[in-house]
Amino acid sequence: MIYVLTATKTEAQALVEHFKLSKKDNCFGNEKIEVYISGVGLENAYHLAKKLQDRVSLEDTVINIGIAAAPYRYSIGELVKIKEVFLENNQLIISNQGETLFTCKEFQNIYQEKIVDMEGFGFAKVFSKYNFKIYKVISDHFEPNKVEKDEVKKMIKNSLEKIEIRM
Repeated sequence: MIYVLTATKTEAQALVEHFKLSKKDNCFGNEKIEVYISGVGLENAYHLAKKLQDRVSLEDTVINIGIAAAPYRYSIGELVKIKEVFLENNQLIISNQGETLFTCKEFQNIYQEKIVDMEGFGFAKVFSKYNFKIYKVISDHFEPNKVEKDEVKKMIKNSLEKIEIRM
């Protein structure tokens, strides 16, 4: 089974439409993939991951797909695979290839020289020892008020072919 974890319904919509998923109990899915929405923030991501942990086996794949702010060297809409994620002084290794992600507890609107989200560490804390991947689509350069829902859905839809979702 493939479990995809997003923070918002907007992030999930591209997956629901692409894979033609149906509404299930507390997710969207079919016999091969389930998409869950945690809500925004570290705590919401962690609580959803803990809730799902008993369902997930080591043979399953868990993927966090979402948006992130990044420095100007990253293009808006660019897909970034994450290899490690930080929260304050805590680090979790996800992969041996990719970029570094910093999870913050609140929206960041001051420009930084790093990729920042609000959920990655919460998911990774639970699933880093599983077949777990994180992909972030760059949504802004630390201007969260400029991010439009329709654009988020479009950016994620345009990235799906590059994301390793094998069914």
